[in-house]
Amino acid sequence: APCPDDTYTIDTFTENGDYTWFNNDIEIEGENSSVLEVSETGNYSVNISYGETCNYSDDLFVEFYIPLTIESPDTLFSCDNNLVDGFGLFDLSQQTEPISASITTIPTISYFETLEDAEQDINAIANIESYQNITPFNQTVFVRIVENTFPNCYSTTSFGLTTINPPAISVPTPLEECDNDYDGIDIFDLSQKTDELLGGQLNVTVSYHESQEDANNAANAITEPYSNLNSPDSQNIFVRLEDNETFCYATTTLALVVNPIPEVIVPPVIEVCDDDYDGISTFDLVSLDPIILNGQTGITVSYYESQAEADTATNPLASPYNNTSLNTQELIVRLENDITGCYSTTTQGIIVNPLSLIEVIDYEICDYVNPGDMIEVFDIISYIDDYFTAQNVTETYHGSLADAESGNDPYTTAQLTNYSNSDSASEEIFVRLVDNVTACVTTGSFNIVVNPLPNVIVNTDLVQCDIDDVQDGISIYNLEEAAENIVIPNGPGDSSDNYVLTFHLSQEDLDAGINAIPNPTSYVNLTPLQNIYCRVENIATGCYTTSFFYLETIFNPIPEDAGLIVCDNSEGNGNDYDGLGLFTLSNANDYVLSLIVANPNNDITSPDQLTIAYYASEEDALLELNQLPNQYTSEVPDAQTVYLRVERDNDCFGINSML
Repeated sequence: APCPDDTYTIDTFTENGDYTWFNNDIEIEGENSSVLEVSETGNYSVNISYGETCNYSDDLFVEFYIPLTIESPDTLFSCDNNLVDGFGLFDLSQQTEPISASITTIPTISYFETLEDAEQDINAIANIESYQNITPFNQTVFVRIVENTFPNCYSTTSFGLTTINPPAISVPTPLEECDNDYDGIDIFDLSQKTDELLGGQLNVTVSYHESQEDANNAANAITEPYSNLNSPDSQNIFVRLEDNETFCYATTTLALVVNPIPEVIVPPVIEVCDDDYDGISTFDLVSLDPIILNGQTGITVSYYESQAEADTATNPLASPYNNTSLNTQELIVRLENDITGCYSTTTQGIIVNPLSLIEVIDYEICDYVNPGDMIEVFDIISYIDDYFTAQNVTETYHGSLADAESGNDPYTTAQLTNYSNSDSASEEIFVRLVDNVTACVTTGSFNIVVNPLPNVIVNTDLVQCDIDDVQDGISIYNLEEAAENIVIPNGPGDSSDNYVLTFHLSQEDLDAGINAIPNPTSYVNLTPLQNIYCRVENIATGCYTTSFFYLETIFNPIPEDAGLIVCDNSEGNGNDYDGLGLFTLSNANDYVLSLIVANPNNDITSPDQLTIAYYASEEDALLELNQLPNQYTSEVPDAQTVYLRVERDNDCFGINSML
């Protein structure tokens, strides 16, 4: 059968006849040749006439090939992987089977980029299993089908090629971690970049690979966490984004960067000197930065009290800083890169060196040389002695605080050994101690003080009566009573209570402070006339001076027959017959004094020169203790002996009994 675009020639193989041609019994006008060229299917016939007597006819059915009507196959889809440019690889052979399925014979199928090429059977696509479209995104491919039974005829059809966009992708920002041990290797959580890579896309799976090949083939996906063991400092890994529905994918790279941390040193311990013995001082932390940075730039230094606070950069310490742990403390220093934020830490030791102790008590001496001028010579070297030796310090002494603080104009050893105060009884000496280990300077002071001697009555006569039966000039003396008024106060704030008195038999014992008379309130003199040395010592200063007591025992001139008589009920208590009465003791004074004045053996010329006091016992009278009141109620029924003491100018003139 001829092909549709061909013609078929019917030849009668005769000549010289009259020819009439018919197609399906319909005369074909204008055709009267012995041959007929036809181009469509039909039942063709011819009448040949050779005159009136000779006619001939014949017919021939001519059938042209009818091209196949083939439904266009489904569009082929291919992923436009990686570079979204509308081009992809298509397997055209996938269409061969569905095209052949509608043909009863065995066809020959070929694919073309244009219909013209398909019709002319030229430029057939050679590699139909891996064909890359030439028109981006959408393209029509033409198919030429030739049945084996009609090898010279063909049919055509076409189908579409469409590229599918892969997931949208871009190069993500680098995933950065901070080194932790200066080896350029760290652990990365790649999933931190998943959201950035997806950019909001749904139904897309992200996987990470060490090579482009693995990413293309979806092979050997990296499992979390990942460490750049084989590529210190930085590494590119490959990312695959695959559409869960179309399985189209795109790949990109992700840079892994291990940012270096600042270099750290262990800085020297910073030492400062205490200023008030509390173990706390002030540190200028900012001044430590250059040492800690060690030449690095672009680094911020901050200080913390704990590692946890340094790691989280919380509660940085302000400068200046006062330590919170006494004497020694370790701070944590954070060095942070201003660009990457990577940090490292080190420690900074701080020490508050203690101050040396200056607890020198005032150097006090008494005004023994030229008493009253308040000028004395001080041996400061001997006084201090080895006081500071245990502290390992260098000591100097100065005349002012400013000189002590600066170390200027220290006193020489010669000056300190023979130092005399000037016009003031108290002068301040300033001490400078420099610790030989820490060089911490401590300043302090003590006073050199000239204390005045007690102001006393130097000579005092003490007269006592010889009251026993033997008039030998020996009696009992109350030395303390005699010394009550010996101290003359040094100013309005002074009193006798500020002094202690001891009594001695010699000046040597007094100066040495030894052999004090043990019971000065009842001392029995050794000779009728005797000197007693009284040491008057200031309790606060220890300074003393001497007062001399001259003891004199005199003959007792008081008459023996003095006495008083009253009625039994004179005490007025309504209790008669008890033998007790109320006496006015001074009623006996006139009689006693008149006899003393009349006695030619003494020099008393008037009663006014004498005073009389009454006591219950002879000992009380002798020691002037427990004086009886003038209005006295007797304590012994019927008759009681009392003792009267006669004094002249506060000295005993005589003691006797009275009934």
